Amino acid sequence: MNWLCRSVSDPAIFWLMLTAVGTCVLAGMTVALFIVAKKQLTNLAETSALEQRTNRANFVYRIRRDFFTPQARQLMFLIEENLLKFHPEDVLHFSVEKSGIPNVEDRLADLDISYSTVSSGLLDDTLLGPLEDVAIFWKSDLLSLDDVYEEFDYYIHKCTENTEIQRYLATAAEEPNDADVYENLLILAGELKIYREKKNAGKSGRN
Repeated sequence: MNWLCRSVSDPAIFWLMLTAVGTCVLAGMTVALFIVAKKQLTNLAETSALEQRTNRANFVYRIRRDFFTPQARQLMFLIEENLLKFHPEDVLHFSVEKSGIPNVEDRLADLDISYSTVSSGLLDDTLLGPLEDVAIFWKSDLLSLDDVYEEFDYYIHKCTENTEIQRYLATAAEEPNDADVYENLLILAGELKIYREKKNAGKSGRN
């Protein structure tokens, strides 16, 4: 008690005590502000990450929705069944080869495919062009390779591995200023092939 009275009465000691108390209070406030700020930043980061995942999911959904048109489904059927034959003469086009395939007419009718030729422009606009856009989105980091694999790998694989489409792309690349036609799509197809093989190897290793 005597020490306290002496400390209060002695200006030097009094101000030293006051400074110490003030420092402790400021330190406590700083720690409290740090805890609050850290919590807010954590919440902000979690919200931002959630928004990014939501935006990416919506973006993928829109691309997928725009890609799967009735015409795209028709052309994919023709590609899957190897019914297209490329004709490089005159205007580039494909014919629909129906001979030798059991019940092909019924299957074509089910999909409302009544045409016997497919223009290269229709193939570009309906399948190859949109898939090239997917490749550009991937190259620009708007889509991850996993996104593309999950949603579009099958279609990219079927289109780029189809012999008649490969002939078309080779012919189109011979045109002036078209040497890099669908370059991004072909690069992506190569990356997806590696990705697919790694996933399949991983599955085999677990079996």
